[in-house]
Amino acid sequence: MSIGRERGKILDFQYTTRLLDPDGNKVKKTAKVIVTYHPSAANYKKVMANYIYSDISKGIDKATGITVKTNSKYQLVNKDNLKEVVNRLYNHPIICADVETSSLDYMDKRAYLRSINMSIVPHESWIFKPEQIEQVKEILYHKDLVINHNIKFDLQWLDRYGIKCKFKIFDTKVAKHLLDENCPDKSLEKLAITELDMEEEMNAKDGMKHHWKDGTEPTWEELRLCGVDSDASLRLANKYLPMLKEEGLWSLMKTEMKVLKTLT
Repeated sequence: MSIGRERGKILDFQYTTRLLDPDGNKVKKTAKVIVTYHPSAANYKKVMANYIYSDISKGIDKATGITVKTNSKYQLVNKDNLKEVVNRLYNHPIICADVETSSLDYMDKRAYLRSINMSIVPHESWIFKPEQIEQVKEILYHKDLVINHNIKFDLQWLDRYGIKCKFKIFDTKVAKHLLDENCPDKSLEKLAITELDMEEEMNAKDGMKHHWKDGTEPTWEELRLCGVDSDASLRLANKYLPMLKEEGLWSLMKTEMKVLKTLT
């Protein structure tokens, strides 16, 4: 079987021993195993050692009931902290910028922007309202690098609101594909849960998004959970960037980003 969807899970493995039962049949036993790649894979590709370690860690966490909990801080930008937040984000050369929208179709005239979410350090995010788009533009135009997962979607929406892509970009979805093209699910939610232990945060955000699915609006306080995606994307970028360089894939990644930027 393909282990792609089973990695890090604990499964029952049945095997036959050399012991004989009273009837002379070999005894079968069942053991708990953590699904991952064969250790020899790391001899051919160093990055596989990271995947194996991650899979085993997740399996042990599940077996012991111990999980890593984050103390993430997602804050709303309002008139009281706007100047301070803009100054802080403006002076940082690298940022993760994520948008929440009412539709996946940026060409739908009825669709609109719900929030723009930005992270410069792990476990933090700042959530901007659509009416603060000028401050968002000011911040992004002063960046060396803008990060996100499936960033083409966000760039199309930002362009609709007058923010042109004048900065270098880093797409964590493309990075994951280059590092592990056989990964069956490269969605941000899946990667955040399996690689960053962010299941609690992702579930909380899904709960908040049910408001939109039901045709109701979450409170402004609940909108803080929009910051989960920018936080997750930034953390993935911090993980993938050194791995790309170690595997000799950094040059290819830069080329991919130039092409993606041109096609957006």
